[in-house]
Amino acid sequence: LDRLPPGGIQGADRYQAAMQKTMAVKPAYDAYDEGRKALADKKTGEALALAEKAIELFPEEGHFYALRGDARLVDGKYDMARKNYDSAIKRRDNYFYYYLRRGLAEKELGDTGAAKTDLERSIEMLPTGPAHYVLGDIEAEQGNTEKAMEHYAVVANSGGEIGEAATHKLQRLKLPSSPGEV
Repeated sequence: LDRLPPGGIQGADRYQAAMQKTMAVKPAYDAYDEGRKALADKKTGEALALAEKAIELFPEEGHFYALRGDARLVDGKYDMARKNYDSAIKRRDNYFYYYLRRGLAEKELGDTGAAKTDLERSIEMLPTGPAHYVLGDIEAEQGNTEKAMEHYAVVANSGGEIGEAATHKLQRLKLPSSPGEV
């Protein structure tokens, strides 16, 4: 500091101007955070109301539509959930979570072609256990045993409930061809 000339620019006005939009949308993100907590506590009605509030305050954010979709997915309103994930994707088409969740809704609706497409798209962006697991289920239902085993194998070593479930499904698929290995 001794080598710099005296004075300088504080930039307080520029900082305040730059932060103005961020501070203006903060209540929307606060509602979103509360909505996520409500959903974690299985209070889907409260989560849905908070998602609506967040969307009203800042409709450009895809996460808010995904929260609304997640609440509807939990409530078994799969078609409405899919529409919410569509809205999220329109706002941000490069986020894996929206495709993953829409794929889950589509599977529940019986639209396995669309579900596979969305789940595969989510895996391209970020490989996750839930996407591989559901793809394994779809492939198994369609009689594609090898592909199903590939997906379950990815998840089987991940631990937790989903890893354990994938291990059991993988073992059941291997049993007819390799009874000594299981």
